[in-house]
Amino acid sequence: MPIKRLSSVVGFIFMVAGPTVAIADTATKVTMTDDHGRSEAIWIGKSMARMGTGEAGKYLLIQLNGPHIYHVDEAQRTIFEIDRNAMPKEPHGGGLDSRLAKQGEGPEIAGFATDHYRLTVAETRCGDIFVSREAFEISGIKPVYRATLDMAQQAKTMMASFGSIRDADVCENADELFIEDLENYGMLMRSLDKNGNLETEITAINEDVTIDPGTFDLPVGYKRTDMNQQMRMSAEMMRQMPDMKQIQEMGRMSPEARQQAIRQMQNLNPQCKV
Repeated sequence: MPIKRLSSVVGFIFMVAGPTVAIADTATKVTMTDDHGRSEAIWIGKSMARMGTGEAGKYLLIQLNGPHIYHVDEAQRTIFEIDRNAMPKEPHGGGLDSRLAKQGEGPEIAGFATDHYRLTVAETRCGDIFVSREAFEISGIKPVYRATLDMAQQAKTMMASFGSIRDADVCENADELFIEDLENYGMLMRSLDKNGNLETEITAINEDVTIDPGTFDLPVGYKRTDMNQQMRMSAEMMRQMPDMKQIQEMGRMSPEARQQAIRQMQNLNPQCKV
């Protein structure tokens, strides 16, 4: 379901940083857990938000009133910048016969009243979500949601460019159908899979939490790249790779002949790695 997928696609897209921002003394802290009991926090300040990616030492900084998202990798000391205005907008759904039907009031979650909806595709139950309109009105929540939606769309576009295909399970594809429209329902507080098992849940929303200075600052001295640079680097890597015919021919060579062919390729192109 949405937040789980968004957290996974986040790691695929980002790694980087941008301009220094003003220090905030307090922030809103949104705490969520997944089906493995792992906890993740989103910190929302006056102009920036910070959220983890599910991997230690990696996090996102999101402009709340601007187009930029930064993925910071502390181990690699890199910052990858995404301009959301430059992201292609892909339509969701793919013509699936989907329906998001209200089931009634849901339980109180993290102190907020919720509504219960069920997602079905072609009469197949695909999951349940519990949303809160009240929680969605907390300052900064909507911009963070919109940014994560843009990231999901960008990941989908990038994976499609590498020849990825749609999931065979219609329920996996169905997630796309309501992620885009979720703002019309409220903040996602809990999601269940088609078997009724917990996928994600917001366990706490705390406002005016004191934060460390520099929480929303972008690191100094890190290597910075953006999407255009990354695409150029990927194209160069593809250009340097041996083509399929070369690989097939090398597979039929003796070990000695194969090593000689590799040395010849490297002499022609010292950057070539085989």
